[in-house]
Amino acid sequence: MTVRARPGTMLAVESAPADQASQGLPSMLRRPVFSVDGEEYRWEDVLLAAHAWGRWAKLESRAAEGVACARRVEVEGDPLSEDDVSSGATAFRYERDLLSGDEMETWLERWGLDLDRWMAFVRRSLLREHWSADLEETVSRFHAPAGEVREAVWVDAICSGALAGYSRALAARAAAHSALDGSVGPDLEQAPGTDTGAELGVPPERARESRTRTARLDGSFRRFREQAVTPGALERLVSAREMDWLLVKCRSLALADEGMAREAALCVRDDGMSLEAVAAQAGAAVDDVGVYLADIGPPLQDMLVSAGEGELLGPVPTDEGFLLVALEAKTRPSVADPAVRQRAEREVMKRAVEQEVINRVRWHERL
Repeated sequence: MTVRARPGTMLAVESAPADQASQGLPSMLRRPVFSVDGEEYRWEDVLLAAHAWGRWAKLESRAAEGVACARRVEVEGDPLSEDDVSSGATAFRYERDLLSGDEMETWLERWGLDLDRWMAFVRRSLLREHWSADLEETVSRFHAPAGEVREAVWVDAICSGALAGYSRALAARAAAHSALDGSVGPDLEQAPGTDTGAELGVPPERARESRTRTARLDGSFRRFREQAVTPGALERLVSAREMDWLLVKCRSLALADEGMAREAALCVRDDGMSLEAVAAQAGAAVDDVGVYLADIGPPLQDMLVSAGEGELLGPVPTDEGFLLVALEAKTRPSVADPAVRQRAEREVMKRAVEQEVINRVRWHERL
């Protein structure tokens, strides 16, 4: 396969023969992705794990939607322009730093794809977005043949980044299992009963071994979480993130024009009008907002840190216009708050797992 750059953003390709392109899946399955304590995990292990977790079924559903959209084009015509497709392809490449023709060619070859299959993914993704409001009806009206879905789901898994995500999830479990010295209760070592291996061309015995190992890793991951997410760890993290997780409650008014926003601010500050009264005169509405300080961007975040309750802030420039913000209350975070606790649990576990992955996982593939 030869990929060469054209003037502008698109690429040209001399596509590999269809039979060669279709061999990407089975040849790739046997490549090692990572190893932990000298034990290798292949792509087939990643796919079998994704099946066991129920994630592959969701990807298949998405692929079926994309294929149905492509079938709809054959009947109703293409709603996408050449510029739409070119922009979508360019965005894909820029997100992955595939800026030159050589870089794109290397990426495609590494994943066993050709340019036609990649561009089909780009088009399916754009069509799903275009018809997002009636995807269910599209799937119902335009049959997606099973063979086309099987082809599309593999390409979608690679190009969407889902396959890389499954790999990281399996690596996290393998690292956690290693951190526990491979200790897991016997009741957690039963493999889920499924014939997924046959669908992927994986020998039955190898598939059973992989599924059993995944079930064991899942059990270890639960035990690792129990040991990592302790009351003490949560309290320490909440204390360290006290400012970030400060809950800010306020009322906000968004206005498109800066002059109107300044006039509205003067009416509140100098004339004593309520924010709601000013909003009514401007034909706008006031929103009640509760948000953590860490989720607010500058410059409003810095303004809220020093603001007192009852203070009006703004006008603050935004992408859509200008914002007036009336601060009502700031509440310190507490582990007793379910929302704060959930945030803390996620971050404690994330930090613990990431450290084990750094210490124990050796990557053989560049995701």
